[in-house]
Amino acid sequence: PGLSVFLQRMARNYEIVFFGEQEQGFINEVAEALDPNQQMIQARLGRESTMLKDRRYIKDFSYLGRPAKEVVYLDFTDDTVPYHKDNCIILSEFEGDN
Repeated sequence: PGLSVFLQRMARNYEIVFFGEQEQGFINEVAEALDPNQQMIQARLGRESTMLKDRRYIKDFSYLGRPAKEVVYLDFTDDTVPYHKDNCIILSEFEGDN
C-alpha cells in the first residue's frame, strides 16, 4: 500500500533503479506495471546484471557506475548484497495485512 505515492515522491529527488535477481523480462513487467509512463524508474536491472557466486545471484553496486555511498537498496533481505550490506534498508514483507 502506498507504493505508487512513495515512488512518485522519491523520483522527484532520486534516481530510481529496479535491481532484481529475477530475469530481465520479469523486472520489466513489474516496472511497467508500477510506472507505465516511464517517468519514475530510470533503469531496470535483472539477473543478467548480477554475479553468480557460490550458486547464488548477488548484486554488486560498483557496476552501477555511482559512488556506493550514494546508493540505498530496499529489500526484504540483505542476502543478495553481501558487499554492500550497509546500503540496505530491510523492509517487512507485505502479506496482505492492513
